[in-house]
Amino acid sequence: MFEMSRTTFRRFTLAVVVIFVGLVATGGWVRVSESGLGCPTWPKCTGQSIVATGSYHSWVEFSNRSLITLIGVLIGVIVLGAIRSRPRRREHVVLAIGLLVGYVGEAVLGGVTVLEKLAPALVASHLVLALLLLSDAVVLHWFASRPPGVPGRFGFPKLRPRVPPRVLAAARVLAALFWVTVVLGTVVTGTGPYSGNPGTPRFGFSLLSVVETHGASGLLLGGCAVATLVLLAATGAPRDIRRRMWVAAALLVAQGALGLSVYFTHFRAGIIEAHVVGVALLLVAFMAYTLSLNEILPAEPHGSDDAQRVAVSLPGSVAVDRGDLAPAEGVGFEPTEARASRLFKSRAFVRSAIPPGPTEATAPPLASSPPRRGARAAAPRPSASVARARPAHGALCCGRRGRRSRPSVDGAGL
Repeated sequence: MFEMSRTTFRRFTLAVVVIFVGLVATGGWVRVSESGLGCPTWPKCTGQSIVATGSYHSWVEFSNRSLITLIGVLIGVIVLGAIRSRPRRREHVVLAIGLLVGYVGEAVLGGVTVLEKLAPALVASHLVLALLLLSDAVVLHWFASRPPGVPGRFGFPKLRPRVPPRVLAAARVLAALFWVTVVLGTVVTGTGPYSGNPGTPRFGFSLLSVVETHGASGLLLGGCAVATLVLLAATGAPRDIRRRMWVAAALLVAQGALGLSVYFTHFRAGIIEAHVVGVALLLVAFMAYTLSLNEILPAEPHGSDDAQRVAVSLPGSVAVDRGDLAPAEGVGFEPTEARASRLFKSRAFVRSAIPPGPTEATAPPLASSPPRRGARAAAPRPSASVARARPAHGALCCGRRGRRSRPSVDGAGL
């Protein structure tokens, strides 16, 4: 039986993420190097061979196709690993099958794009679908890197927010602006000078108008990123979330600088290629930030029920229900410090709730074993009322005959 360990599955998903970024990079180079028809047929490169014939443009296109084939092999392994794993995780199966279906659609769309002589709408759709598959791969890797959780809608684990609702709303706005900017960027590419092959028809828009529209959407995206950083600092978001957002913001600034360089250098091929690779890296950064806003609700231990209780390892504490560990009623988000303070102040930690243990008066006497034969009987210990107190310094005095006399029971001299 084909089975894959959790570590191996996670590494395969990471490999797919990395190769998808490489696929976007090679696809961009096919476009700017005018190698879109280096292999004029599909699925073969030429009418006689599936391998490139030797020209530079054919090898550029063939390298992109080879990378697509490698991704297909990895996706097939991931699908088998997700289906045959024990225990089977629904989110792994769904996302892996989504990768497989999207991969088939991407391959067919690429073939149709070549047969249609690089129609700009098909080329733009080819890039957008590749970025969607990259998003799927990032989400799959995120789930593969974490233990299973409580099943929720569609069999996916339930998620628990780590930030207030307004931060989640800002993340949705950020994602929408990102995809709008990407689509407008593909329109700029379809209108600009690099079509993938000389003589290919272009969009009939004004290049200056689409560049300005794309730049305006980029400015809105940057403003939303700055507002998100301020919001994260104001709400006291966890450090890892703020760090991921800072990484995404830095990549966004670099993307803006590359975009301005593309325009003011009159669409240099190398800068356009860096701009395309930056889109893939920025998508990964935004996905990592968005996924970190939630955490998987941990699954119940095997064989437990809702009435199971969890012992809190604090001195003198009692067992509390799992519901005490959840956020307060009506609160979607509660910081870790506030939750811990509320839990500590709850009645579960009041010492008066602990039942009193047996005292010395009520404790049963210890059973004594009979003395051994020939053993000396122990002398009875004097009671506290008749025990002689130790005299204080200087409490001894001399008697009538000049000898030292012992103090009385109450410690006074004779």
